[in-house]
Formats: sequence, structure tokens, C-alpha cells
Amino acid sequence: ITSQGATSLGLALMENETLHRLNLASNRIGVDGLLAIIGGIQHSKSVVALNVMANGITVSRESDLWDLIASSAIKELSLRKNKIHDDVIIQFLFSLRDKCYLEIIDLAENEISEK
Repeated sequence: ITSQGATSLGLALMENETLHRLNLASNRIGVDGLLAIIGGIQHSKSVVALNVMANGITVSRESDLWDLIASSAIKELSLRKNKIHDDVIIQFLFSLRDKCYLEIIDLAENEISEK
């Protein structure tokens, strides 16, 4: 799906009461599409597992994304095989310290060094 398709999906997810797991792996939604989808998920609170593996996500507006994720009902999140860097991951984990439902986070195969 495109970023525009992801925006439409995000709007539809706002009305969702039945979908609990969403797999959007390898769809090239990018960060803008992810922001729209997470916004919809945040509003509905029914989706608890999100897989956005291999979507070419390079987070430049990390605080918006991480705050949306932290305040959603998502318990399982796969960001595997994207282009997320160390400093962004650190900010993400820092944003989870006070508010978060996340139980499982998959960050494998990103651009994380072995510091």
C-alpha cells in the first residue's frame, strides 16, 4: 500500500472494534504511513499486535511516532528490517519509561551498532 493507502487505513482503524493483529510487512508505507496507522490504532485501542517489518521506515520525526506508540494499546510491535538508527532507538526506549503497554518489541536487522 502507499502512504495514501496507509492514511486511509489509519482512518478506518479509528472505527475498528474487531481487528486485534495487523500485519503490514513489506508494504513500503514509510514513516508517514506508519504515523497514520498508529494514529488510528491509538484511537480504537483494539489492535494489540502490529507488524511493520521491512517497510523502509527511517524515523526522522521520532518523538511523534514513539509517543503515539507508547500511548496506544499495542503489546507486540515488529519494526524488524527497517532503517532505524541507534540514537532513535534510545529515544524510543526512553519514551516508554512512564507509559506503555508494549510487552514485545522486535528491532532486529535495523541499523543498530554493537556499542
